[in-house]
Formats: sequence, C-alpha cells, structure tokens
Amino acid sequence: MDVILVGSSGRSSPSSVQLGRDLIAYEVTVNQRNIEDICLCCGSFQVHTQHPLFEGGICAPCKARFLEALFQYDEDGYQSSCSICGSGETLLICENPDCTRCYCLECVDTLVGPGTAGRILARSSWVCSLCLPFSRSGLLQRRRKWRERLKAFQDREAASPQEIYKTVPAWKREPVRVLSLFGDIRKELTSLGFLEPGSEAGRLRHLEDVTDIVRRDVEEWGPFDLVYGSTPALGHACDHSPAKPPPAGWYLFQFHRLLQYARPRAGSPQAFFWMFVDNLLLTGDEQAIAARFLEEPKRGTDTVLPKQSSPQDPVEKVPREGPKASRGGDRQAPVPTRRDRDPTTDPKRKRPLFADQAGPH
Repeated sequence: MDVILVGSSGRSSPSSVQLGRDLIAYEVTVNQRNIEDICLCCGSFQVHTQHPLFEGGICAPCKARFLEALFQYDEDGYQSSCSICGSGETLLICENPDCTRCYCLECVDTLVGPGTAGRILARSSWVCSLCLPFSRSGLLQRRRKWRERLKAFQDREAASPQEIYKTVPAWKREPVRVLSLFGDIRKELTSLGFLEPGSEAGRLRHLEDVTDIVRRDVEEWGPFDLVYGSTPALGHACDHSPAKPPPAGWYLFQFHRLLQYARPRAGSPQAFFWMFVDNLLLTGDEQAIAARFLEEPKRGTDTVLPKQSSPQDPVEKVPREGPKASRGGDRQAPVPTRRDRDPTTDPKRKRPLFADQAGPH
C-alpha cells in the first residue's frame, strides 16, 4: 500500500472503504438519520452496538476488528490502529502528552469534514477529539464518560473481560521483572524494550531446572511483572524432567505451579502478565487441559490472533515533528491469545500461545 509522508508532494491512492461510508454525513444532515443507527467505521446500517468512544454505531465485523486492535501498541507507546475504526493506513498522532491515540485520515475527513486531515498535517501541533475541551468536531461527538464506556464495551463484547490501566508515560516506565521458565527470552525482551541492555540480574531470572523450586524461592526473587514459560523447541529436551523425553504436559504443569507462586496477592494493584508458548504442538486433548488449567478459552485450531503486519503492509504515523513511519505491531496489553505458524512443522498446524493479564487482586 502507498504511504503519505509529511512534506512530500506524493499522495497515496485512497484506501478502499465499504460502500456508504462517504454518505454518513449525507444520511445524518440531509436524511436526518440518527448517527447511532450508522456504523462509524464503514457506514453500514446493520448496527450491532454503539461505538464506545464516540456517538455512533458499530457493526459486528467492525466491532471484531476494533476489539482486536484496541490494545495493540507500537514500540513508541502509541496505538497501532485508528481509535475510531481499528484500522487505517496513515495515522495522525494526538500530541497531548497523556494521550496515546491515533486517528486515520479517512475517519477524520469522513466524520469531522472533508479536507480536515490535510489541514491537520499543515499544523505545527494537534490534539484529538477525546482531549479537546469541547466535545464535538463535525459529526464526531465524544461520549460522556467514554473511559467507563470503553471498559464496559470491552467487558461486554470481548471473549473475556480485561482490566484497563492508566497509561504510564514513557519517561516513567521501568524495565519489567521477568521469571522465565525453560526458555531464556532476554534477547527478545531487550529488543522489544522491556529490558534495558545490561539490566541488573534481578530483572530477569531464567530457570531450566524447576523441580525443587518452592513458593518461598519465587517470593524471595519477586515480585515479577511477567512469568514466561515454554516447551522446548523441537529436537531439544529438558535435562531435569523425570521422563526422557518429558511429555509436553510436564512443562505445562510445572509452569502452572510456579505461576501460582508468582501471582500478586489478593488486593494488590499490580498489573501482572503471563505467557506460555507451546513448541511441541499439544494435541487437542492437551490443549483442552492447558486451557482449563490456565483459565483460557479453547480456540479453534484455525484461529490466528492477532492480525500481524508485514513489511508490505506498513502503517505510517504522522506526529507534529514531521515524518515518522511505524509498523503496526502485535504487542499489546493485555497480551492476546494467539497462534503462530511453526515453520519447522506442517504449515497447516499452529503453535499455541496461551497468555493473559491478571488485574488487581
């Protein structure tokens, strides 16, 4: 897809939108149709529910896309998709220091007014409709108590409710404390910015042998923000398991045991994440057991979540300072349940990744 760069004369071809989106303004202003009866994302009249942030509806397909993108953030800490439609090619970044939201050019032009995106690009600064002191910009009307509505929308429409936490400014963020079981992910965490190069050893504790680890050990090492575990890659085995080779379930049950030790105590406001990656391809029965123990819903074997970006599918974000391209990533909070293709096996099979975020206890 084409990308617009600030300061360049080239323009991208208009993105494809569903038939009717360009008629939202006509339907509301001329035909006097209630905007709550129109999907803000595509213009459909088949409204499933109300948009949580702005007055207007949202259809079932757009709701699914919106939920998928809701907690996806890029390496700069900004949302990876438009806060209105959940997609978008070129995104405008709100410059309120306390805001991390982005908006696509198509939504801005459609709902605020034709040519608005171009005028915003010509400005030296811009803040979004959720941060302005007045609540209306064209057809874009901010909902009252939109934060509470967004939380209620997530709890009601998502497969499992999640806690929403106040965004921590980038300059206040600290490296996470990680307990890594069976697999060392220091390199990955460092590359993603979760660990600083040369972080003290206490930030990440990697354990291969967990057979003699008890609750007291984990509590002395903690508290941890993330507990990561995985079955070994194909062709590798753990030297500390009772069986040779150990069944995949052995890793799962050991992970589950230590996960209980590491969880924050009841009443703790700490945000807590865990992740378990299966490299051995659990059978259907084993996946059901894993889902039950880890309290994650069992998903179909053909599910791939979330949609991942590729080098051919860039997302550009346009801040005040000028051109700034950023790829939409698959890192988000809460960590999603997802399945990735394992290139070392049958491409039709998936490698499950069970993940979750535990809220305040």
